Amino acid sequence: MAQAGSPEKSRDLLDSDVLILVAEDNRVNQKLAILQLKEMGIAAHTVSNGLQAVEAVKVQDYTLVLMDCQMPEMDGYQATKVIRQHEITTGKHIPIIAMTAQNLEGDREQCLACGMDDFISKPVNSRHLRQILHFWLAKAAPGAIKSGIAKGEDGPAQAASPDTYAQKYSEWEKTFGAEVATALMNEIIGGTDLILSEMAEAIKRRDSCGLAAAVHRLKGIWLALPAGPHCHIEQLQTSVDLDDWTAIEKQHRLLQEDLASFLEKLPKFA
Repeated sequence: MAQAGSPEKSRDLLDSDVLILVAEDNRVNQKLAILQLKEMGIAAHTVSNGLQAVEAVKVQDYTLVLMDCQMPEMDGYQATKVIRQHEITTGKHIPIIAMTAQNLEGDREQCLACGMDDFISKPVNSRHLRQILHFWLAKAAPGAIKSGIAKGEDGPAQAASPDTYAQKYSEWEKTFGAEVATALMNEIIGGTDLILSEMAEAIKRRDSCGLAAAVHRLKGIWLALPAGPHCHIEQLQTSVDLDDWTAIEKQHRLLQEDLASFLEKLPKFA
């Protein structure tokens, strides 16, 4: 479990007593969450699956949990149920905010039904995150809120294009600095190449579990950005769910071609 560095206190929200747990299995999304929280003056720990989240809240008094819904070993829904059962013995209630990539009708209801308090879609927009945190932290730790947060809605989804990613890089560079922005973008690009190779090996071995895990990781990487090859990834995931190896091979090939063409046009982040 990694702790974020000392957060700056000159931003939006908090004094020193608030600590957030981020449960997220994707390393890029973990880093982005920590950076976004640090910009708001919030300290955070990260864990990589639901089991670790359950253990973490038993030993540390967290003010709030940001809980990814799809994680290995134990997903966010089950982890939340276990945490709520544990709270029966403690008499406490920690706000748990779902983070999901699906954003489908019924997702919010599923999150609330398992005991989560609210819902935020990926990629997580910083302004939307500030709004949700302001609301729930005002309930959980009212003395910690330092100032209001500007209201506003997320902007419209952008079409996937190299310019879209150059804009995202510029946003990260302005917010986090050039070194961090470059590292994040290169990790996304490098991670994509590695996962595509792992997919090819899993297909050769007819390893459904390994392929499903690789698809999940690739999906998580690209959710760090506002647009991307999500349609191709979803089609590949559907083929994996159906155990249709003819369709899997086709969708994997199309995904490779699409990503190769796209990445070739991207600006070099160095």
